[in-house]
Amino acid sequence: MSAEDDRPAVILAVESGISQDYVRWVSFGAEEEGVPCRVETALSGAGALELGYSAAGRSAFGIGVGISRSEIVLHEAHMPEGTPVMRHSLEQDGAWPVCRMFGHNAARMVTQNPLRFEPLSAAASAREAAATGAARTVAVSEEQVAGAAEETLDEEVKRAVSVVIRRLRERGVL
Repeated sequence: MSAEDDRPAVILAVESGISQDYVRWVSFGAEEEGVPCRVETALSGAGALELGYSAAGRSAFGIGVGISRSEIVLHEAHMPEGTPVMRHSLEQDGAWPVCRMFGHNAARMVTQNPLRFEPLSAAASAREAAATGAARTVAVSEEQVAGAAEETLDEEVKRAVSVVIRRLRERGVL
């Protein structure tokens, strides 16, 4: 077992063969909040509910995310298996904002911050999709984009800068 396997982390239990984009977006969301994730691939056939509950039990934080082909589940170790904190279908287009929100919320449970119940705003989603090259069309007005940019840009920039600084410190650069 490596030292990285011993570090506390939110565990993402992932059904084998699913899109790694889902995993990447959940990880991005958690890391934006400053909490690390560890991905574990499970055999096919296990549902997201079972994966999330099992992952929460193995996580030092008691928080797990289960991702199957059809859904994503956020679970806490003290909750009964059939009662996840959050559950959402992945069978529609545009699931990446939901995955990112689940990552944010997993980290927010660790840091004891309020959960988010809505994915990123349409304007923020459009900016994010454009920045990552994701093929996504969002119909918003110029006023909506300008208003969302004013409200969220400062917060997003601060969060991104703090993550970069923390990573540089961890690597001994700063």
